[in-house]
Amino acid sequence: MADKLLTIDRSACLLWIDEREVRLTPNEWEFFEYLYRHRHKFTSGKKFFADTHIDSEDVYSALRHIRKKMGREWIETRRSYGYRFIPQGEIIDVTPEIKNEERL
Repeated sequence: MADKLLTIDRSACLLWIDEREVRLTPNEWEFFEYLYRHRHKFTSGKKFFADTHIDSEDVYSALRHIRKKMGREWIETRRSYGYRFIPQGEIIDVTPEIKNEERL
């Protein structure tokens, strides 16, 4: 399989694989963005539930829909470990930097 280009704009909650826009619902985005921020590390369901407002049913639904929209290869599930995001090529994060004053 050839490497794919993933472009992410976290401020606008948008992502593209190569040049194809992938539209995610708010729950799907929250799940994806959490895994992206913790990429290469497994995150248990228990940790994810503690860190976000998404309940277990919504997580499993979001996972299923993200895999359908992006492809199964982007998120690995390992029993007793949890989930992790696996880049399939280059990632470009086009999220603009936020100045400290703007965060207040």
